[in-house]
Amino acid sequence: MVDAATGRPLAGVAVRLRNGAPSRVSDDDGRFVFDEVPAGTLAVQAARPGYADASGSVSVERGQSVRIQIRMATQPIELELIEVTAVRTRRLGLLADVQYRMKHEPGLFIQHDEIEVRNPRSLGQLIPITARMRWESRRCSPTYYIDGIRLSDAGGIDIVPTSVEVMEIYVGPASVPAEFSGSTAGCGVIAIWTRRGPPPAGPDTTAESPGPQPRFSP
Repeated sequence: MVDAATGRPLAGVAVRLRNGAPSRVSDDDGRFVFDEVPAGTLAVQAARPGYADASGSVSVERGQSVRIQIRMATQPIELELIEVTAVRTRRLGLLADVQYRMKHEPGLFIQHDEIEVRNPRSLGQLIPITARMRWESRRCSPTYYIDGIRLSDAGGIDIVPTSVEVMEIYVGPASVPAEFSGSTAGCGVIAIWTRRGPPPAGPDTTAESPGPQPRFSP
């Protein structure tokens, strides 16, 4: 079984004999085999998507093996016009990426309303004790982000908890989203989004913050 134009073997061609024998499918080398066919003249049909059907006949004597080659010509398939409409699923807005991760990522998300109800003295009090214990046992600390800017450490000034819109906590590297992954995310990530929102887009918005940084005290 070969392509009529190129001579290359054709796989996936369905071949059948009109004597009722089960059909065969050509392999990667274009080969197919029918065993124990009756003697006489047999009608052969071959079909494959993208190619015109081929048919013919072959004469076989009792006890004889016959090798044939079927050449198939390409035939374009005309499809109905398909209209594709793209729907943007991620909402635009100040915290669109956070809203998306809240639906699809395995992190812990603490929102402004919950923070107001709990009224913590510091953001550190919002971190689950299980996460603290894990980091202490591994003697490492998560990487911190403030409004999308990665901090070099967690020292510096306090952030007023009520000024936070959403706090994302990812305990280990397996749960860290692609946005925060990398060599610095081995102990997880804490991403804090303030109510004022991320800074305007610019060449320096993804750099490490050079200014005062938040302190997360227990």
